[in-house]
Amino acid sequence: MAEGGKRQKTIDNIDKIIQQGQQFYQDTADAEGRGRFPGQGKYDMVVGGQNHGTREQYAENGYPQLQEEEFWDIEEALFGYWDWDTDDWPGGGFNHFESPLASSWLSVFGLMYHADPNAGLDNYDGGSFGTEQNLENRRPENHQLHVDDTPDNVNQNCSNCDNNASYTVSGHTEWLKLFGGEVINSLFQDGHYIYRVVPGYGSGESAVPPILYVADLENPVDFHQMIQP
Repeated sequence: MAEGGKRQKTIDNIDKIIQQGQQFYQDTADAEGRGRFPGQGKYDMVVGGQNHGTREQYAENGYPQLQEEEFWDIEEALFGYWDWDTDDWPGGGFNHFESPLASSWLSVFGLMYHADPNAGLDNYDGGSFGTEQNLENRRPENHQLHVDDTPDNVNQNCSNCDNNASYTVSGHTEWLKLFGGEVINSLFQDGHYIYRVVPGYGSGESAVPPILYVADLENPVDFHQMIQP
């Protein structure tokens, strides 16, 4: 496929992931009382970055410190700092698959690799889905991605997460379930779909929802989307 076709295909794939993330948010809002994204034990939990797995302490601090830190960390990586001289964003530094900035991002479908596309997910943390036909999750050899997250019911920062069985699986397992056990691979040689979640905060009518970012590791500056319900 020509480069132009790959660009459009990865944009379309990212859009599919975003749409599934939005549907997951709505479904968990109905089932759990408040929406969250895959990888979050609760709506106010960080996914990715230096604060991964930590909950926003808005009630304690009176200020959404983690939300601010995570948001601007991602914005800087993707867009850079606003240039008042040119009245434009210069572009972020996360423009290469070997960038150290990848260490703040998680794989959407996990960092497992199955040479056999018919292999099951037995011994994988989500258990077996049964009849998957596309479990080969390609990623560049020299990636520096964040390690896969672990179920939040064992996270000391989410002590009440064990009240819901949904929290006993990891983010990549939740993504795989959304896609029926199928992995979507980037067509770029060094591509791989990655994500981060900026935590929500607050309560009641003043609650602010989390933000989901999805990108292609090939060049996250060029290929990314975000959504805040």
